[in-house]
Parts: sequence; C-alpha cells; structure tokens
Amino acid sequence: MQLENIKTKLNHMLEKDELFVHSIKTKKAFGQDVLEILIDGERRLGTELLERIHADILASFSDEEINPKFGIELSSVGIERPLDSIESLHKAVGRYIYFESSSYQGNGTLLAFDGDIMQVEINDKGRIRKINVPQADARKRRIAVKF
Repeated sequence: MQLENIKTKLNHMLEKDELFVHSIKTKKAFGQDVLEILIDGERRLGTELLERIHADILASFSDEEINPKFGIELSSVGIERPLDSIESLHKAVGRYIYFESSSYQGNGTLLAFDGDIMQVEINDKGRIRKINVPQADARKRRIAVKF
C-alpha cells in the first residue's frame, strides 16, 4: 500500500467537506492489520459524516490501493488535537492549549504567535501572567479543554 497516494486521493475526496487527512498509518490491533486514518478540519465530525466518508473510501479505492486484509479505522483527531505544525499554531491563537517547555509545563491561552514565539497567558499559582516561549522549545503541544 502506498500511504502517500492514499492520503492524496483522500484529501481530494474530503475537500468538498472542508476536511483533510491529519495522519495515515498502518498498525496492528488485536492481531489484525489496520489502516488508521485521522481526519481533521474546521467542520464538526459526527458519526454520520464519518460513516459517509467510510462508505466513500470503500467505494473509491481498489484492492490494489488498499489491501483488503486491512481493516479501516476512520476517526477524527479529537478535541485535544495536536499542534504539530506552524499552521496549526496560527489557527490556535485565542485557544486554550497545553505544552511543555524548558521554562513551563501546563496550560494557558495562546494570545499570539509570530511564526517563532508563542505568547501565552498562564495562571501561575493564582497570578495571571504572560510568557513568551519559542515554538521550537514547546513540546507535546495540543489544544486543551478548560473546565
């Protein structure tokens, strides 16, 4: 299976729904070969939409493109989606995020991002303050849920 070819074809199929393939990989689950496809986009991904996309995948791909011995696992990235690109950080401005860096580990609101520095508002033991963190130093970045 050519994962990049599958990803390209899937992205073309998903354009009309303003969605894209976040990641695609093969894995083993309970002794079965699985093709895991994670979908993302600005649109809410409910089960009805995922079912339609799954049916479209089954109808659009040949056995040569997706080996029939593989089960297809289709899912959204989830609410705590990773911020693993510069573009995703730009889109996350104004959102509550989690990250780990050499100077801070925890949650905060991403106030600004200039392509290099993340300006984050954090609650430091009850005191609200702003910190600047180089994005290259921020690991495990993801959207966080604030309760």
